[in-house]
Amino acid sequence: MSIRRGFAVVLLMLTACDRSMDSAEAPSIHTTAVSMDAKADSTKDAPVTSVPPRSKRLVIRNAQLELRADSPDHVAAAAARLAEQVGGFVASSDTQGVGEQIHRIDASLRVPAIHFERVLADLRMEGDLLQETITGEDITEQHADIGARLRSQRALEERLLTILGRVESVEDALAVEAQLTTVRTEIERYEGTLRSMDDRVSLATITLVVQAPHRVNPAHAETVSSRLDRALDDAGRLAIGGLAGLIRALGALLPLMFVFGPLAFIGRRLWRRRRARAAAQRRVMAPTSGSFHVTPPPSARPPA
Repeated sequence: MSIRRGFAVVLLMLTACDRSMDSAEAPSIHTTAVSMDAKADSTKDAPVTSVPPRSKRLVIRNAQLELRADSPDHVAAAAARLAEQVGGFVASSDTQGVGEQIHRIDASLRVPAIHFERVLADLRMEGDLLQETITGEDITEQHADIGARLRSQRALEERLLTILGRVESVEDALAVEAQLTTVRTEIERYEGTLRSMDDRVSLATITLVVQAPHRVNPAHAETVSSRLDRALDDAGRLAIGGLAGLIRALGALLPLMFVFGPLAFIGRRLWRRRRARAAAQRRVMAPTSGSFHVTPPPSARPPA
């Protein structure tokens, strides 16, 4: 009975507190609307230079800038210095090239949102602009919704702590603590989401791509030595190609030799043995003097 009574008390208190919060939030909403209307009326009579800023909206700003420059590494270094000057940093960088010749650099810059336009303008001057894309994502409503849920969970945490101090049985205390653990987990999740949103709003992201112009090597006049060098190179390539073909052929024939070699050897031995046997039979059956000499049996011989 004590467990049921404890749960009933918890439910009644939570319901009553939720109703009180709803009734308390209604006047605040009305007051906010009235204050915004008052601001709007005041801006009508005020001069243009004294117009107050509009309500702050939370916008995640991103930009992708593609440039072409003779030295992509110098442009990337200038972009890094520019980001550090305004309080930003280089989030990532990827360099492509051969040796000291750099063909392309991809960099991600995080800069304060208030300096977003300034940094873009300075970066455009570092090379020839090939492509530029600017996007903005308004998360004001999402931020407000998560903030309201966070406040509700914090109020629920306070009510559960109050109830936990009043319960008398161990079972009721364990039930309240389990609910309190769930509420605190939700609070941490909402706080992490808000921190991530605030970070993305306060720091804009600029994806910078710098490419080097395509260079075509001019054709050099051929000389006797260059022709000889090219001929030697061709001969070496042909020799290497022929040797490689021979190795490939041997590699293809070796398995066949291992399979069919023993069979050919055994077949040859059998053929030679059969041939020798046939020759021996021919020698036995061939006459020695042109007529056959029949030796009589011992019983038919005359006595001596």
